[in-house]
Amino acid sequence: MMSYIKLYCCLYILIIALMLVSLSCRQKHIKEYEQEVTEYPEKEYIDTTKVQTDEKVAPDKYSYQWIDTQDIPPVAIVIDDFGQISGELLKGFAELDENITFAVLPDLPHTAKSAQMANVYGHEVIIHIPMEAMDSKQNPGKRYIGTALSADEIKHLINDFIDQIPQAVGANNHMGSRITADYESMLSVLKILKRKDLFFLDSKTSANSIVLNAAREIDIDYSARDIFLDVPDNSAATVNAKIKELEKYRGRVEPIIIISHCHNQAKLDTMRNFVNQLKGLGIKLIPLSDAVKKYKIQA
Repeated sequence: MMSYIKLYCCLYILIIALMLVSLSCRQKHIKEYEQEVTEYPEKEYIDTTKVQTDEKVAPDKYSYQWIDTQDIPPVAIVIDDFGQISGELLKGFAELDENITFAVLPDLPHTAKSAQMANVYGHEVIIHIPMEAMDSKQNPGKRYIGTALSADEIKHLINDFIDQIPQAVGANNHMGSRITADYESMLSVLKILKRKDLFFLDSKTSANSIVLNAAREIDIDYSARDIFLDVPDNSAATVNAKIKELEKYRGRVEPIIIISHCHNQAKLDTMRNFVNQLKGLGIKLIPLSDAVKKYKIQA
């Protein structure tokens, strides 16, 4: 009898030791984010005439990061750049959790289809407005909001984008580091959005964004991106680091807003894994419109 007790004790100690070794190894692969991303690297992302079909760093198997989720606010997820993909890839994104918002680019072959499918599957849709980047070599698309446009030209363009995507409940910027830093241009954009009862999400592609101040002036519903999920890359290590980063928002009233992209199957796989991790941790997913309602613009 005593020998069985000793055997069970030894097995118990061995199991505990293996668990501790596994935890230690897992933690070594987690890269802590020591600095918040304040500027979106536009050049690393999309040329609207061409969709990436491959990913340099494919997502591998994810392990749960058991952070303390107490007092971490709900999460709203936005996936940018719809309008270019179709077929099974578009369907795969549509089958994700319905709380995820689709940001759809206008003027593209699958603009209407993307917005319609998102709507059928219960996703909110926003207009991913093409805007001028600080780097003139970056191509936001054939038609975009630029500093050379007059207020009337901006109004005409935004109205046309809304006509293309009538399901939209709001909008955010595609590229746009130059425009979101230009007060008059942003005022023109926000005024027409407000007249159409649409909110604006600042994707924060520039540390010099003045969108908050412009939103205050006209009292439009507004919110801002907190985290880019797939920056600097789409690797498991990066995504796990973003999971860990959620802890810094503990106790905040406003929900956490996360943006990713729909360029290829690797990004779909990453999003599936990310959503599963959030749910496994007990973190609540909410639609973007609910997050905007909770966002308080301080006067």
